[in-house]
Amino acid sequence: GSNTLRRPGDRAINDFTTHAVAAVDAETAGWPVAGFSSRGPTYCTSDGSAAIKPDISAPGVGIRSAWSDGGYGDSNGTSMATPHVAGVVALMIQACPDLTPTEVHTILFDTASDLGPAGKDNDYGYGMIDAWAAVQEALAQCGGGGGVDCACDAEFNVGDRVQALVDDPQGGTGIVAGQCGTVICGRDGGDSLRILIEWDDW
Repeated sequence: GSNTLRRPGDRAINDFTTHAVAAVDAETAGWPVAGFSSRGPTYCTSDGSAAIKPDISAPGVGIRSAWSDGGYGDSNGTSMATPHVAGVVALMIQACPDLTPTEVHTILFDTASDLGPAGKDNDYGYGMIDAWAAVQEALAQCGGGGGVDCACDAEFNVGDRVQALVDDPQGGTGIVAGQCGTVICGRDGGDSLRILIEWDDW
């Protein structure tokens, strides 16, 4: 029900101090918030006024998880949802290691799929986390290939197999002539085509 957040998730001094995650049922149409998932508002603010919580949502129902006895099983909880967020953050940092914590939060919020009432609300926060969109925005902020049409050229489509014709002239990547890879994204750079390749055994 409303106003059920516990500490520290209820703290809302600003948008970035504490990140509260809601659990949704991703296997049910409409991605409903789980009944056990805490909701806002919170009054743990600098002046005692109401603030919207949680901040974002992630799958938290029927999640395959490792159990303490060494086995595996399906579990429910915001403790199942939070690792999804942590995993997306790890992918973002891998894509753009220079991101600050505030930038990470902002990207997560801006790229989430809005659910419930428009904008941030006390059920879903900013909405369901979107791993692909978050990583693409992280790449874009680092000058990579984020936010582009990956099927932008008939000769280099996503999934195409390619082969390096020469060694990396800069020697920084270790790519050698004859090494194969798969096109995973690309963009039309005007006079040239930029493609992102996932190289085999690299």
